[in-house]
Amino acid sequence: MVSLVLVSHSAPLLDALLQMIEDGIEHHPTVELAGGTDDGRYGTSLRRVGAALTAADGPDGTIVLYDSGSAWLTISYAPLVEGAMVAAARAGQEAPLTEVLEAASQALMTEKRPADAMGERSAGPAAN
Repeated sequence: MVSLVLVSHSAPLLDALLQMIEDGIEHHPTVELAGGTDDGRYGTSLRRVGAALTAADGPDGTIVLYDSGSAWLTISYAPLVEGAMVAAARAGQEAPLTEVLEAASQALMTEKRPADAMGERSAGPAAN
């Protein structure tokens, strides 16, 4: 099963996200967290990320999702919360690494972007 490493500036945010995964996804993958700095402040820690990667390492691969800014320690173009939920669900279904990564990356994609849909609604009927 593909495992996940979640990286954030906030350890409490990751704790809540892990709880959502555990509560909402019956067969979820291994999820390791790397939140906050080594001394408990907001920020990121390369040591914590390395430890999470080591703990999550498995034969089917690991996907790293991160929040923003300096948490970008590896490439994964996916939103943290939505991407983690979708990735956990697909990994729990024993999907291969490429499919889990694709699902996470597409977590916010829709046929129409929200801005496009809003633009159409706000335009209203054409004036005569």
